[in-house]
Amino acid sequence: MTAAFLCGCHPTYMGGAAMPPPPKPTVGSATWVNGSVTWQSVARDIQDVAVGENGLIVAGVHYGSSGVESTVIVSSDDGATWDQVNVAGLVSGYYQFVGAAYGDGLFMVSDITAGRPVFTSPDGITWTEAGTLNSYGTEPVWFGGQNWVAIGANGGYASGQNNLSTNNGASWTAVNPPSGYASNGSFGGVCYDGEQLIWLTNTSPSGTLGVGTSTDGEHWSITAFTHQGGQNMVAFGGGVYAAVGTSSVLVYAGDSPSALAAATGTQPTGATDLVGVAVTADGRIVVIDTGGHAYNSLDLGETWYKDTTSWSAAGASRIAANGTQVIATNVQTYPIVRPATCGC
Repeated sequence: MTAAFLCGCHPTYMGGAAMPPPPKPTVGSATWVNGSVTWQSVARDIQDVAVGENGLIVAGVHYGSSGVESTVIVSSDDGATWDQVNVAGLVSGYYQFVGAAYGDGLFMVSDITAGRPVFTSPDGITWTEAGTLNSYGTEPVWFGGQNWVAIGANGGYASGQNNLSTNNGASWTAVNPPSGYASNGSFGGVCYDGEQLIWLTNTSPSGTLGVGTSTDGEHWSITAFTHQGGQNMVAFGGGVYAAVGTSSVLVYAGDSPSALAAATGTQPTGATDLVGVAVTADGRIVVIDTGGHAYNSLDLGETWYKDTTSWSAAGASRIAANGTQVIATNVQTYPIVRPATCGC
């Protein structure tokens, strides 16, 4: 019996009998693997990680040992191997790239210091100096479908203003968030779900946490978290939104921004303070803690599984989903990869 393929559907056998659906993602633990490095000096502090297309990944280097300042590390094979690339070699000054993002075919990295330019690259190898961020202490950058935004650890807090670019970073404009709202001070406080930006905010002076949504990075609609738990990092993947907070062991999850704002939070058994969250393309939430452990859930945090991790305690600091893999950047070493747990 032959199979007929219908556009947008699973294949069916002639006569109408449906073929079995593809296997569902598996649950349980995964062993993280170390990627290799091809340079002599290992970066002292690898920061933000940006996942591009066709296996390309870029991670920014924050504080570096001699010879790795003003650089990024780049992988062209989904994190299996990494190369060091000098970004600002022709620019005076010492750059610390705490922000890395990908969108509209470009990688973008941003410096920790206010009033400095961003750099862009189509391939992670050849970099071009772009526009200068306004002097509001803004650090990381994000792509929101049509515009780039920079809402950093010091940005909304210090000045009440953020940065917006409509031309892939060539120029930046100061924009005001909704009155009384500011960045909550996290590198991971923004994500993009394919239609809108999701921003975790603080209100001033009460400090109430909220979930903001915007299609352009300038105009925001904000819903307060029903349960305040220090949420300051957010991720999206596979229709799932998830948030965690520094110095907290609770994970908040939902299938929409409003459901995320109303979530009560669940705790992976044994987790210490959480420092990173990612959601894979199959909706798997992966979190890491300060003890060097990782946990994953496929049911919005109702059930958690502990991964087998191969980094030392207090290692990973940021993670990002790469399809059904997860890339973790490590302090004082190189990125590690949580491989896909099935071929879905």
